[in-house]
Amino acid sequence: MNDLNHKYTALILTIVSNIVAAHKNYFQFVYCGMTHISIRSASLLTFFAAIAWLSFTPQQTPICRDLRKGRFHVYNANREHIVINRNDSVQQEINLSTKDTIYWRLKWKTECSFDVQYVGSSKKNAAIDAIRQDVGINYEILTITNQYYIGRTTMVSMGRSDSRFTDTTWLKERSRP
Repeated sequence: MNDLNHKYTALILTIVSNIVAAHKNYFQFVYCGMTHISIRSASLLTFFAAIAWLSFTPQQTPICRDLRKGRFHVYNANREHIVINRNDSVQQEINLSTKDTIYWRLKWKTECSFDVQYVGSSKKNAAIDAIRQDVGINYEILTITNQYYIGRTTMVSMGRSDSRFTDTTWLKERSRP
């Protein structure tokens, strides 16, 4: 915890202890050089101090479990924006350039890895659909930050690893990659 958080914590504890010490609605006390602050004013002061302290608390980094549901963004090598809508066991990928939507079924193996099974696509292409159905895909989340996560996709066909690549998935849409 940084020094700023320690100061806010100390301020809140001091204010709360002064309020608890009061025995009537308008008990007067002295705090930070201010005199004659009523309990109602002190309660407001406590509320605003707590809000200020919480607003300066650093944002927690998501964990793998947080990524099981939500809306995510990928920008591929062709500069296409792909929106991922994930709901634990189903994933929808929408390519905003081609308007193609692909549906996948997810089976979580560990906290940070899942197998992917092709379900279907909005653009029907028998040859591509056959390839997608015959390939086993595993996805592993490697690193998570407040802005993105990095994952590795492994495609397996006929019992051997055919390809493996790593990519960045953004938690929020970027203006332009």
